[in-house]
Amino acid sequence: MTLKEALKSVLHQDSPQENFKKGLSSVLIPLKEGNSDVYLTLAKRAGHLQHHAGEVGFPGGRFEKDADKTLLHTALREAEEELGIPPDKVEIAGRLRPVITAVTGFKIFPFVGIIPPDVEYHPNPDEVEKVFE
Repeated sequence: MTLKEALKSVLHQDSPQENFKKGLSSVLIPLKEGNSDVYLTLAKRAGHLQHHAGEVGFPGGRFEKDADKTLLHTALREAEEELGIPPDKVEIAGRLRPVITAVTGFKIFPFVGIIPPDVEYHPNPDEVEKVFE
């Protein structure tokens, strides 16, 4: 069974559209296969940011009504803006259940995507201090 097949058997396969009064956001959980292993990509946010400075997490952000068609589009847009991952290089395996944050009250939709082993990261220095797997 491939990584994609295994993930598709346990993840949600829809891209929800809903309203949430505190705000909606999404993240991409980028996975990369290589050397018989699976690597998870994380980013350390820049220390000068007003929100979430220095935190480690997945690329993602707020759903923007004018820019995003879906929450999946938000995750892919943010992954490209923050880490330079081209959306056409991400194969979406599905999504996890949404999480509501205690501090900000946002509802976050995590999408799991498989990226090719040769994808190079180009972190945006305005947003990301470091990318690691």
